[in-house]
Amino acid sequence: MSKIALKLVRAINAKHYDKNILKIDFSKVKDFLPNDDSLSKNFLKNLKYEKIIAINPFSNNSEYRGVNFFIKDWLNLA
Repeated sequence: MSKIALKLVRAINAKHYDKNILKIDFSKVKDFLPNDDSLSKNFLKNLKYEKIIAINPFSNNSEYRGVNFFIKDWLNLA
């Protein structure tokens, strides 16, 4: 998903993007990601089913590869 987001940012101003993208220190990004996993741990602890079927509309297999729904289709499905 981050690659798609960066492509969208580049589409706004490709010249500015190409000039400045290498100046960004992406190593600090992990410090801003959520690290609280208590919600998922509590969910799995109280699980009374044998299997979980999960759907990730924001997976890397997006509509660009033709194996995922478009965002508007996910919204309609929800």
